[in-house]
Amino acid sequence: MSLINNKHNFKIGDSVVAKSGVLDHHTDKIDIGGWQGRIRHIEESHIIPGKPFYVYFYIEFDSITLQQMPENYIQYCIKHGFDFRFYGFYVPEIKAAMPRDTKAELIAARLKLDKKYNYASILDLDIDEPEQLLYMDEADCN
Repeated sequence: MSLINNKHNFKIGDSVVAKSGVLDHHTDKIDIGGWQGRIRHIEESHIIPGKPFYVYFYIEFDSITLQQMPENYIQYCIKHGFDFRFYGFYVPEIKAAMPRDTKAELIAARLKLDKKYNYASILDLDIDEPEQLLYMDEADCN
């Protein structure tokens, strides 16, 4: 599958899900098909000047994906400096989905994981200020 594809109708805040068979870009071993979240940033870049550009979506995983995420994936991300709560996908790797959680559910899931892995301190965040744990707007959640 070619990852250079710029045709999409997505916008920031849309819920998307990884298509079946998509493997984690860092390991090429962990199947992340079915992992879901909301688009937080859309990046359009030229790989080579004058050639087609690629579109890259930064996704904030939802509470359900975070709660079902394998522990070995979380530990791998932390060890290698990746934020397990977010992920970047190319257009052919995702499809539209219906939101599955609320902002409160996402905050609760993130707090639980951040405490379990002491992740807030790694990021130098104040765990008593849960809004710091989010990269989303109020209107983004149900």
